[in-house]
Amino acid sequence: MVPYLFYPLLASLIAILLSAAFFLYAKQNKGNVTVAKYILGGVGVASLITILVCFSVYYVREIKPIEDYSSVNSTILTIGAVAMILIIALLYAFFGRKSNPKSDTRSVTYAAVSVALAFALSYIRLFKLPQGGSITLVSLLPLMFYSQMFGIRKGVMVGFIYGILQAIQDPYILHPAQFLLDYPIAFAAIGLSSIFTQKGIKGVRGVALFASGAVLAVTMRYAAHVISGIFAFAMYAGEGYSAVAWGFLYNTFAFVDMAIALAVGIVMLSNGAFRKILNNVTYASFPQERPEVPPVVATGEETETV
Repeated sequence: MVPYLFYPLLASLIAILLSAAFFLYAKQNKGNVTVAKYILGGVGVASLITILVCFSVYYVREIKPIEDYSSVNSTILTIGAVAMILIIALLYAFFGRKSNPKSDTRSVTYAAVSVALAFALSYIRLFKLPQGGSITLVSLLPLMFYSQMFGIRKGVMVGFIYGILQAIQDPYILHPAQFLLDYPIAFAAIGLSSIFTQKGIKGVRGVALFASGAVLAVTMRYAAHVISGIFAFAMYAGEGYSAVAWGFLYNTFAFVDMAIALAVGIVMLSNGAFRKILNNVTYASFPQERPEVPPVVATGEETETV
């Protein structure tokens, strides 16, 4: 990665981490939380703008002048990125409307741990593809569980941040819209994993619903990669394949990555104690969904539950 791209991204990441730490400090010590929240939000917006500007400069300087990349379809890429953002935003707004919009200490702390864990696991690559993308050791699972505990609104935001980290870790960028599709948008979609289980994971049916949500989320990620593959990486299509066929085939690695994470996740969710821990955090984020405990009435001879 070129220095004028790497250092602004690194500075943005450090600024976000420092502002998040300040927010947590203010929460813990009953400081001016409102100010800390606005600082965190402002730093986040400024970092996003910085990243987009840097990648735009990178595209103009490094990619656009190269004739080999003339097949990059800027118009369709941009339309595709906007369409994916709108779809995720609609699901975010409609299905995430019951979640607690406030960012408390627990959700921010769990977000930091989930992103760090997912980022560390992403370095354990079972297979790395030659044109970008890899199959990892359950790196998606912490993001999926975070979405389950705190809802898809926070899950989408954490996935978005993780996607930017992925761009820093292993950049393969030809166009600003392609960057959005392959990194922030693709991983923001993972935050939709709990779309069917925001009331908690209850028994076998709940595990099946969680798996269905994970499949939907990864299908959204796959769609983002396919749009990018067809309209940004057409020149890399395998011999004998059209850009469309290659885009659909090549990016199936996303489902393999999901299958590994989901297999481990289902084993973990099969444990009732683990589900209870996960559900307790979920109910704290969605207090209206906590199951009512039947009242206890004393009868004189023994205690019975009504």
